[in-house]
Amino acid sequence: MFETHMQAITNYPHGAFSWIELGTSDQEAAKRFYTQLFGWTAQDNPIGDDAYYTMLHLDGKPVAGLYRVPPEMGIPPRWTSYITVDDVDTTTAQVELLGGSVIEQPFDIAEFGRMSLLQDPTGAPICLWAARSHIGSSFYQRPGAFCWNELYTHDVTAAADFYTKLLGWTAGLDSLNGVQYAACNNGETPVAVIMPMGVITAEMDDMPPSWMVYLGVADVEASAAKVEELGGRVLAGPTEDAGFKYALVQDPQGALFYLIAS
Repeated sequence: MFETHMQAITNYPHGAFSWIELGTSDQEAAKRFYTQLFGWTAQDNPIGDDAYYTMLHLDGKPVAGLYRVPPEMGIPPRWTSYITVDDVDTTTAQVELLGGSVIEQPFDIAEFGRMSLLQDPTGAPICLWAARSHIGSSFYQRPGAFCWNELYTHDVTAAADFYTKLLGWTAGLDSLNGVQYAACNNGETPVAVIMPMGVITAEMDDMPPSWMVYLGVADVEASAAKVEELGGRVLAGPTEDAGFKYALVQDPQGALFYLIAS
């Protein structure tokens, strides 16, 4: 089990995951699904051209974002993770030197912070974030907030090498039941695991490399049943492993995420 953090977080260190964001094909339907599943409240913020960015709140504080992806972009619904860095520009400048790609060069988000969007050498997208007024999620590792981030990729070693050099993480390669993975630390703190595609379910073999989000719940079985009641799917689990109970689920628009007891 995670050590539950019920108090609001005031800052994230360099190299820590700090925010999660859903790009979806149906913003209103996704809002209904996630607010009913997690008890979140939604606040829509106009961003121009009849578009809006939805801030999702827990106990009145932000824990996630949500926006509509235009169909012409050809991007499937998915959760994207943000990692806090001390200097977005300096870190982004290292991405291509390390074999990654910069999709969006650093830019300001009003007074909230500065970000860039990149793709690691294995094809997984990730955002870098330097906070100003918005640190990221106000809660972490508690019900209704993100608890963990896990990369699924076709090349565990290449991904681990990239993130350790880019962010200063350490990574230990290991194997379990013949499956190689990398356990990553940010300083002394466990920060992520990098796993091969298809290790949880064969359906994941068809998706591109991506960072998966684990969202905390008090009762995995009840929440998994609620996912199906709200029109989503349970793809794997609920199951328990190494003291963690979790389930892989899919929202009605197709975005994958995990439920985990917290």
